Amino acid sequence: MADNLVAHERAAACVAEPQHARALPGVDLAFYQVGPQLLYVGVVALTGMPAYLRLLPRWSVGLVLVSSLLPVATLDLLPVAAAGYLVALLPLRRRLDGR
Repeated sequence: MADNLVAHERAAACVAEPQHARALPGVDLAFYQVGPQLLYVGVVALTGMPAYLRLLPRWSVGLVLVSSLLPVATLDLLPVAAAGYLVALLPLRRRLDGR
């Protein structure tokens, strides 16, 4: 019975742990406010590199940028944004298959 009590206390401590991590200075800013937006900046930058090397058409970068901004308007546009990513990156797939 004592083992069950100790296990229960450990489980409760693990559940409460994320609240302590979020209280650290900078964690909220890095992981919940700025960090997710940097993902989309990176996606646009990583799409721009093959476009610069002419592995992707230039419109692909614009389509990725628009697709990244669509969910900001409303989350209902998330499937449209995913389709935009797919259309933007399809020329890269065709080009890599041809090699």
